[in-house]
Amino acid sequence: MNLTSSSLPSPQKPRGRTQTKTNEDADIEQIIRRINEHADVPTKLTDLGDGKRITKAYRSAGSGNRKIHYDFCVDLLHPDGRVQNNLRVEHKGSNDKKPIDPTRRLGVQFHNGSPKLAVITRYLTAWYNYWIASGRLTDKYGIQSPVPALEEWLKRDAMVQGDPKTPYGKELKRLARERHGPTSSLTEERDIFMETVFTQDSITAEDLDELKQHVLETANHCLQEKDLWLQIAGNIHGTEDDYYHLWTPKMPTIEAIDRVEIKLESKKNVEFILECRGGMKIVGIMRWGKGQGFSNFRFDLK
Repeated sequence: MNLTSSSLPSPQKPRGRTQTKTNEDADIEQIIRRINEHADVPTKLTDLGDGKRITKAYRSAGSGNRKIHYDFCVDLLHPDGRVQNNLRVEHKGSNDKKPIDPTRRLGVQFHNGSPKLAVITRYLTAWYNYWIASGRLTDKYGIQSPVPALEEWLKRDAMVQGDPKTPYGKELKRLARERHGPTSSLTEERDIFMETVFTQDSITAEDLDELKQHVLETANHCLQEKDLWLQIAGNIHGTEDDYYHLWTPKMPTIEAIDRVEIKLESKKNVEFILECRGGMKIVGIMRWGKGQGFSNFRFDLK
């Protein structure tokens, strides 16, 4: 299957984080509408190259919810007249109109979660010891709530999806934002931690072996759930000149991960470049999800 691409400006609707789900749903509905309006002839979104053409797009039962890991389905007509039905499509959209590099294969996030990996526990334990158990954050922000035990902090603050749940975590976030601003987080503390505490020497060979196995299993599970990927860069709600797009076929099964490179240069997140057998590369990103140092520590794959 050939990869195709094309372009446009951002929608005029608000595109902030609070509107993310609403905008994603509207974008997918617009994609389906565009495909179905011109499904009888090859167009920008229906032509997959080599004589292959999408003839219908639709939502399937449950598509797009948190348990069904694809966004919509299409029927694909081959040059020999053969039709493939119910091909599962994952949509990844960006509001920035810029060409999509087909050589990067899949330059989008395809999984996020909070797995119980040793390297994550190692990072968070080091953070807890340096900033919380030591009293550094308590002294800096004047926190009155007692310091939670490590296990409680991990379960109710660091690894929770959403805001912190312990009295200490809630007070820390409130006081930090009262001092630095309503959308601020512990970026200064994060930078100090990455510069002086958490280094490559903090990660063991056993940590990397476990990480490779986790990524291998997770990536194969996620990637095999999708038959096609559609990336949109720009405004799908405008004209055809207002966005670039790229169709990517199903990813091959990954046989093994042969090498892991640790990247700490950014001093922000911990990145792992995982080289798969056959040349594909996966980036794993270990990061905070709800404000640096507050809660929702996660591991993303792209």
